[in-house]
Amino acid sequence: MLAAGCWGLGSSVYGYRSYQDSYSVIQALIENGIRFFDTSDSYGDGNSEKVLGDFFEKYQHREKLFITTKVGLLPHNGFYMPTNFKIPYVKSKLEQSIRSLNCDYLDLYQLHSPSIDDKDEILEVFDWLKEKKKLGDIRNIGISVRSPNDAIEFLKFLNPDFIQANFNLIDQRFLHSGLYQICKERKISFLARTPLAFGFLTGTLSSSKDQFDKTDHRKKWPQEQLDVWASAPSKFSQLQEKLGISMLTLAHKYIQHYSDVVYATITGMYSISDVSSNLKSYYSELKLQESDIESILKIYSDNTFFVPGIKEKGPQ
Repeated sequence: MLAAGCWGLGSSVYGYRSYQDSYSVIQALIENGIRFFDTSDSYGDGNSEKVLGDFFEKYQHREKLFITTKVGLLPHNGFYMPTNFKIPYVKSKLEQSIRSLNCDYLDLYQLHSPSIDDKDEILEVFDWLKEKKKLGDIRNIGISVRSPNDAIEFLKFLNPDFIQANFNLIDQRFLHSGLYQICKERKISFLARTPLAFGFLTGTLSSSKDQFDKTDHRKKWPQEQLDVWASAPSKFSQLQEKLGISMLTLAHKYIQHYSDVVYATITGMYSISDVSSNLKSYYSELKLQESDIESILKIYSDNTFFVPGIKEKGPQ
């Protein structure tokens, strides 16, 4: 299913938008049939949860919604991500998230970007979360990982209901790491994050930092990485033209090919036009053939879409 990624709602990480702008987008998402909302207590320092909660308070059909939030990631700038998964902290944040989201329970509660170095804390808090699941405060437990390889390490000693990680045309680590097969064998639902690679797979962005608001996280990425992302759509142009579809549709249909494991495609939709274009592309009738998938896999293997060591350079 198409799910709403809410990092940019109630925050300015994709450029400034007012509270009313965010609220209006949430209303449009609901009116157009979106029922899965993915947020975090760290998005906009909790403001993403609050603007969602303001809408949910007035919504009459909570049972039709799938509401998920995350815990553990602390405020930060740049690419270093400090965390806290101690039980007292998670307990207080869970209670706060339920209040902010104006709901009696969460459909999914995810540990947000843990490091394997957090193993001891993760083991303890995971047992605590299983008790909260028995009590009905949460319906499912998940881990939103930094990388598929991290997920594989966690799955050696945990059995979550959901795993969330990056997966798109130019980030296929979900497949090549073996995570796809592990999830399939263990019946773990996968949530595909960044399906549009921060918007670059729409084919509408250039590599210029001038197109981004000063608060937009994409403005902080080193220029060489922006150059690679902006040029990525051209690698798929021949296939796109053969199929007669937009880059947006190709991006969505690629992930849908793995729907036996991918439970939802979490997509940032931060304007009314975003909602319309993504719904149209995601739910179009086209289905990629095996030959199309083979072409995509070859393009990926023949190119490098992430500059090695780029995060070590820090925000630019």
